[in-house]
Amino acid sequence: MTKRLVSLALILVLMLCLLPAAQAAEHPVQDPASFFGDLLSDHDESNLVTVVDRKGVKIASIHSFKYYAEEDSDAFARMVAAYEDYLVRHAGLKRSGSEINKGGWVYRWYTLENATDKDLFKSSNTTPTGEWKKFTASIEIMYSPEYSEISFYYALSFNLTDLNYRLDEKEHAALSVIAAEYAQKRAKEEAARKAEEEKAAQAAAAQSQSSGGSSSFSWSSSSSSSSINRTKRCTFCGGDGKVSCSNCSGRGYKEKTVSTPNYSGKGPKYETVKENCYRCHGSGTVDCGNCGGDGKVEY
Repeated sequence: MTKRLVSLALILVLMLCLLPAAQAAEHPVQDPASFFGDLLSDHDESNLVTVVDRKGVKIASIHSFKYYAEEDSDAFARMVAAYEDYLVRHAGLKRSGSEINKGGWVYRWYTLENATDKDLFKSSNTTPTGEWKKFTASIEIMYSPEYSEISFYYALSFNLTDLNYRLDEKEHAALSVIAAEYAQKRAKEEAARKAEEEKAAQAAAAQSQSSGGSSSFSWSSSSSSSSINRTKRCTFCGGDGKVSCSNCSGRGYKEKTVSTPNYSGKGPKYETVKENCYRCHGSGTVDCGNCGGDGKVEY
């Protein structure tokens, strides 16, 4: 009886010793939402999927956020650099590659030291010349200086949680100012646009009233030409002439599943790749259909 109890105790000790190792398989990493705080908005979570035996299999999680600033601002690069600094100092990762694709999207790839299959995922993108390039990574960061979205890709073994790491306070304050200035500028532009529309509507109403009050009123060729050439800011694109591409939802790429050689002899393998959107050519935006890309419409 005593020997049996001793054996059970030894088994219990072994199980307790193995428990932390099993838990350690999940790599905790600071989630971007808590790291950047109120700088980020519109959190969208999705999956990177590949096909195995004709079934979709999740190979990575994607967390996308919005940050609004001028297109020529360096704010996006600064934000990504800050999170990269956290990754290499606190998560045991090393940068394994970087690329700017044909559409201007910037990629950063990080790989965990001594990574296993569960710590990695496979994907591909285009190079600046439009050629396809495959890569394997543990974490990927993707952003465009000309678009408001920043996306973070994590292999399945990573557990996103709040580890109390935060963006530097001074940098947070500086980036908040950039975002506030951009919001203020857009608000002024929107107010000016509405004022212009209201002024045009009032002018049109006054003209209609004037023409209706006199039966002898007639159009001259000069007045007709002047009326035809009047323009106002397009309300669909806000005067930018560009709108988000509906074919790719503004991402600049579409995901598709392709077959790849399987040298083990067990039939073809499948993986999900990103392909530049044929409509916007990777830019994420297209000419506004309402104004033809001019930013103005006639009235």
